[in-house]
Amino acid sequence: MSRWVWEIRPNGTYDFHAEGPGATRAHSGTFAASRGHYALNSTTMAWNDVGTYHLTSNASMIANGKLGGATWHRVR
Repeated sequence: MSRWVWEIRPNGTYDFHAEGPGATRAHSGTFAASRGHYALNSTTMAWNDVGTYHLTSNASMIANGKLGGATWHRVR
């Protein structure tokens, strides 16, 4: 199992990396989300994703895209 770290910035850019066994390649690019839908476009590898999201609190988001579903928790 790997730990996925996804930093989304207010200016619409992101950085992603994974840690641990089976970790996927790091990438970065642009991210936009509005009204329950998101679009992610990597500028460092051939990857894009679109899907839906739901904010369950100020610190958690459930997203469903190409690879299935995931729950993301804000960590400070």
